[in-house]
Amino acid sequence: MMCQACNDLLIEINAYIEKADNKLVKKLKDAGFLIPKKTIKVASELEDEMTEILKSETKFLAKQLNKAVDIKSFFADIWNDVKDIDDVDVKLSQAFIQTFEKVMPAMMEAYITKSDEELKFVKVTDKTSYQVAENSKEVSEKMKLSSHKNLEKILNKGIEEGESIQDVTKEILNGGIRDERYKARTVALTEMLRVHSYVANEAMMQCAVVEQKEWIHTGSTKNQPRENHVAMNGVTVNKNEPFELIGADGNTYLPMFPRDFCLPASECANCHCLHRAIVSESALGIAPEERRRMQSEYIENADREWEKELDMINYQKAVDYRNGKGDVNE
Repeated sequence: MMCQACNDLLIEINAYIEKADNKLVKKLKDAGFLIPKKTIKVASELEDEMTEILKSETKFLAKQLNKAVDIKSFFADIWNDVKDIDDVDVKLSQAFIQTFEKVMPAMMEAYITKSDEELKFVKVTDKTSYQVAENSKEVSEKMKLSSHKNLEKILNKGIEEGESIQDVTKEILNGGIRDERYKARTVALTEMLRVHSYVANEAMMQCAVVEQKEWIHTGSTKNQPRENHVAMNGVTVNKNEPFELIGADGNTYLPMFPRDFCLPASECANCHCLHRAIVSESALGIAPEERRRMQSEYIENADREWEKELDMINYQKAVDYRNGKGDVNE
């Protein structure tokens, strides 16, 4: 049974986390993100699930390490096999996709009616659903690669300093607990806001009254915002065209919205920018029933065109696989 002191501490910790989340809800709402309360609730649930997955991976890696006689033999004889059977990327990807599939309809409903109250949520187009799923897979693979790189650093350090298997295992387990929660929270929120961007853009495309979109920088000067993102504030383009962003690395990127997956992680992590729909006053004169027809027509055409595009993507994957350049199931 949990002691009273431990129970009181847990209550205080939960109260602190809830208070912090409430502040974030307010910040997101003030910035212009829709359904902020649900966003943080779902992001927190995803964070918890990710934390458990990452902790399980840490324990798995430590268990595999303990099968070796020493660190050198583990690195030389076992490590490559361990990397192959580590399925943390699959588990993370499933967590992302299942979470986003549940929350996207509510997001779509909010963003569509924000621009046009006469429209309702019909569906997320197949291309947007595919992009969100593929992005989730890529993020998961990058997180797996990051875990492996971190472990390799610990292993190399252990070899250089002549540490035992027990010493390295302890370092992995003790150091990982703090890192896992931090990584999970950062990635969960970043990816949830990325889905906001994809869904908001999808809503703009479905709304005939929306003609342009505007990049909005929502950061505070207290938080050392990215200067290149500050410079984007107020930039307006047609809704079906990309923005032009000069990255901190000096490269030019063409994102359709903030946190577009074409951007490097350095331009996405902890980015709270958004893009706002600009409604055409003249388009508001179109009869509501006609606007709803145009929405259905857009969805139908977009799904038809995406089916053709996906066929080409799958064909290229098959060609690459035959040429030894990739996995046919990617």
